[in-house]
Amino acid sequence: MTIRMKLICVHDEKRLKEAEHEERIEEIARMEEDVRRRTETVSAMRETISYTASQLVLRQRRMLNDLMDIYVIDVRGLPENRLSPLPCVCLPAVTIAGLHLPDAITSLGHAETEMTSALGHVVHMLNLIAQILNVPLRFPMSFLASRSTIVNPLTAEIFPLYSSSKNRDKFEEALQYLNRNIGQLRFDCGLTTRNIGTTLANLHDLLVHLTIADSGAVVPGESLISRPFAVTTVKSAESVFLSMTQRAKCESESKTVILKRVDIPIKYSRPPSIGSQNSVLFDSSAIAALSLANASEGTVRDDKSDDVNGSLVC
Repeated sequence: MTIRMKLICVHDEKRLKEAEHEERIEEIARMEEDVRRRTETVSAMRETISYTASQLVLRQRRMLNDLMDIYVIDVRGLPENRLSPLPCVCLPAVTIAGLHLPDAITSLGHAETEMTSALGHVVHMLNLIAQILNVPLRFPMSFLASRSTIVNPLTAEIFPLYSSSKNRDKFEEALQYLNRNIGQLRFDCGLTTRNIGTTLANLHDLLVHLTIADSGAVVPGESLISRPFAVTTVKSAESVFLSMTQRAKCESESKTVILKRVDIPIKYSRPPSIGSQNSVLFDSSAIAALSLANASEGTVRDDKSDDVNGSLVC
């Protein structure tokens, strides 16, 4: 082959590579356009979801505000707000819908009919709050007016929320479960409960906290339920696609493949020495060398054992 023919072949290969390069550039341009359209779609969806979430929170607050207007809780204990002004040693006599409900430790010596009816209102109110916030209660409750019940899910035992001479112990245990449900909702909403026995006071404080936006205070607009654990922030679609594009360009320029680092499980880690604080993890090459060393040691042991057995036979 002459030099001219070789030169023609080189020019042909160059034209083919240039054509292939142009095709790849066009393909990258199409991919970037597709990424841009998808990014715009994701941004629009994010705005829609954010608007829907804010509307949902606003609707939840309005429903909870209506619930407060239906079941009015008077923590000041004004006599005119009580339906049946019977003598009571409680100061103040906290009421819900005009019915007095004493604290758990002072439930003795009160009218049973009024107290069980007030407990029915509390059960109904808690069930509605759980449904509005979409939060399951730890102890499920059945609303049956003044004959409401609560269930311990661990033992599947039903406890009455009404008192009698025979089931007084179960009634007191049911009150504890009821107060724990209130404490659970308060914890989910970011509130602490110092005295779990003050049923109506804790419930009123919870509702005031959930509907505080109506009074002009600034509260988070994402959700009424606070997150119980830290959640890492998700990167936006624009930053993710930008990093992917930059990485692809770097790989094409350097013509190298960036391998992802593989973390070896903890069971392959070396036990820490006496003076060290952190254990060093083996990489894949170290594990391979370790396995080969173990295999060679096993072979040497087998050879030694064969020699020993041969000498014993002799």
